[in-house]
Amino acid sequence: MHGLALTLLLFIGMTPREAAGGPAAPSSEQSAVQAQQDGLDRDLRELEARLGAGRVNAAQVVADSQRLRQRFLALHPFAPRFGPDDYRRHGQLAGRSFAWLSGVSGRFRGDRHVVPALVSAYSVIGDFYGTSGLASRSGFWFGYAGAHRAARSLALAGQGDRALDRTLESLALSWALVAAMDPRSRWAWSGWDGARPGFEQTIDQAVARGPVPPPLALPAVDEAALSPDDRSRWHEVRDRFAGASSRAHEAQLALADLRGRLAARGLSLHPRSVAASLGMQGYLDDAIDAIEARQFDRALQALIRADYERAKLRDATGQ
Repeated sequence: MHGLALTLLLFIGMTPREAAGGPAAPSSEQSAVQAQQDGLDRDLRELEARLGAGRVNAAQVVADSQRLRQRFLALHPFAPRFGPDDYRRHGQLAGRSFAWLSGVSGRFRGDRHVVPALVSAYSVIGDFYGTSGLASRSGFWFGYAGAHRAARSLALAGQGDRALDRTLESLALSWALVAAMDPRSRWAWSGWDGARPGFEQTIDQAVARGPVPPPLALPAVDEAALSPDDRSRWHEVRDRFAGASSRAHEAQLALADLRGRLAARGLSLHPRSVAASLGMQGYLDDAIDAIEARQFDRALQALIRADYERAKLRDATGQ
């Protein structure tokens, strides 16, 4: 899932009244929804201004994450009342929310004070799309993919413990619920594809519902610009990446084959297998990010963890 844009557009189909050409009549319910969206918009403007100006520290990001979390909790009971205009506006607000979370996650990667607040905000937004009545497959995906990515940064910063492992497992299982739902019948089409055409297909590939993409490619590194110590670490990472990427691809092919055989019998993949697969992919993405940042120790840890997640699939796939 490396490099996916997080500024996205939500679209939900028109109401029968709109389809007939008549404008939707305003109502008190719509006014209440608009008031909630106005509040989210105001908060986002503040959060974006601080981030854009570089006026953020750990304490401020924790407070802002909690503020964003509360806005989505407050919106939760209003989602079933959304009209067409509310859906269109909410898509923009959601894209901005994810973009802000992504921006601060990159700046405070591995921060033991900030990351739990980010994980909580991401998770609440993921829940909002899974249970609020919007039923957005990609919103649910981005919420839990973001939460898992933020939590992984703690593990790669050397702050892993049993509690973090349990959190990562729980987040991965929630993330994997996307695979348990048939996108054609159980999720409303979210249209969250404005910045990344084909994203629904990308989700299908990641959860073994679609063709397995090719192995992740190793980023190019200018060895001449590296110090002798960095060059040695880079060679270790480079050699390990080739094997890890190849083994992960083989495991994904085996998982897709297993899913096909199970589907023929009316069965589905176990969520824990999908969760391990998503974790494996996530750590490979982390390794690519670390290589591009020339943080080779972090890249090596990500590759070790990717192989650990792959090992969880052996009972299911034999790989």
